[in-house]
Amino acid sequence: MTKIFQRGFRVATAVSLLAGLMTAAGAQAAPEGVCGAFQDEAGGKTARIVSANRMEMRRADIAPAFFLYQRADNILKAENVDSTYADATEFTLSKDGSVLRYADAFGEEIQLRRSARFDCGAEDAASNPVGKACRQDIGACKETHGQASREDLQTLCADHLPFACLALIGQYEEAAKAADREEAPAVCREGDPAFDEAACKEAAAQALAKNFAKVFSSLYADAVPLAAEALDSLPALCAENVSSNLCKEVAEKLWEGGRYLEAARSLRRACAAPIGDASVCAEAEALAQLDAQALAQPTGGDALPCGHYLAATGLMSEFTFTDRGKVEASFGATLRARLENGLVRIRHDKGGDFVLRRLADGRLLGIDTWNRYAIYNRDGGQDRCAPPVVYREAELQADCRAGESMAACCKRGGMQGCNGMGHSSALAGDWDGALKFYQQVCAADVRSGCENMTQIGTDEAKAALESLCARDAEAVACDVADVADWAALGLNRALREVNQSMEEEAAAE
Repeated sequence: MTKIFQRGFRVATAVSLLAGLMTAAGAQAAPEGVCGAFQDEAGGKTARIVSANRMEMRRADIAPAFFLYQRADNILKAENVDSTYADATEFTLSKDGSVLRYADAFGEEIQLRRSARFDCGAEDAASNPVGKACRQDIGACKETHGQASREDLQTLCADHLPFACLALIGQYEEAAKAADREEAPAVCREGDPAFDEAACKEAAAQALAKNFAKVFSSLYADAVPLAAEALDSLPALCAENVSSNLCKEVAEKLWEGGRYLEAARSLRRACAAPIGDASVCAEAEALAQLDAQALAQPTGGDALPCGHYLAATGLMSEFTFTDRGKVEASFGATLRARLENGLVRIRHDKGGDFVLRRLADGRLLGIDTWNRYAIYNRDGGQDRCAPPVVYREAELQADCRAGESMAACCKRGGMQGCNGMGHSSALAGDWDGALKFYQQVCAADVRSGCENMTQIGTDEAKAALESLCARDAEAVACDVADVADWAALGLNRALREVNQSMEEEAAAE
């Protein structure tokens, strides 16, 4: 069936290509004056018709969108080819060509008045042909891509259609995630000598609990990099297209794969592309001095940074590294840094890390999702910092048995059960009960249990956490207690209680 579809898709593509060439030939006869720039009165929305079949839309604070359109009289039916989703807009050009009208997402009519004129033929001659295979019906062409093979997507991508390139990158992502998943145990593989249906059910139950915990804890974890072969192919996708949106996606995937210099080049292309996005220019400029020498192994790479660091981009514009790995970050947060495999990792309260790489010249490079492309320069602060404390920490194990209740699991010492009981109590508004269960988890040196204690935000929770720390200075409870902002946590708790009270009053009415 798949082969039949692929053959049919290739035939359809060839037919579309022929029709597209005919459409393109006819498009050169488009009446003069169609191409040009159109803008609303406030200047927040701009449409640029740049050729007989290409246009772009720019809105304030939103990346530009690349459209292909077909014209019938004064109607321009346009499809956003920067998106893998259906995104069509119908524009109406006034008879004198001075006004372009369309309806926005809320159905309100938007009027754009001509502010400049372009020569459609000159623009077509100066740029690569775009989307020949889809010009006859771009919407239908996009609709088929969701089921297309990798080879067909590569063909469409080579035809300078960004949506196909983005879909291709999506397939690379799925392949990387599939390779990262744990292989099914031998007891679950039919045909394997170790296959055992009963044992497989038990293993499946354990894996379900484990994977649930893994997924929950990895919502903010490091991205899974694409395979090397896929990374090798990405720069060309950006270089051969006019879309800044595609180049931004390419830059992100290259960055996640550790291809920092190639990512920087793609980011510069996103800024300077024919349909460029000025919002990424600051990030591209920040990386202008990033080179192979800067990425060389720094001296003193076995110690945490010390002092105050500033960046022009990134979610966290500054970090102040002090004694014992403490970090004062933007927004007044106090965090803890550690070294892992040569990278500076700063744990945040969402379950993941801000990740920085030390450069040879002493600067820091933000490589996590939140601070991607940021370069931090040292700007004073402490010259010497006391080394960090290594706290004892254990993972939250999936230690409940198949069919066992959370309560029974916790009673026999299963931390998964105690953690689950803590969640159940918290959801029911029983904060004292939740504290009791979370305290058991924290006492087992499971960080999430200690962090859940801080979220309760009461004096009792603070005293309980400090009591656990007093027993052992290397317990993970000490790490959590040392960086907790109890004033802010108490305010959050008070706001939760007010909100809950309002909801209960509303429900009673």
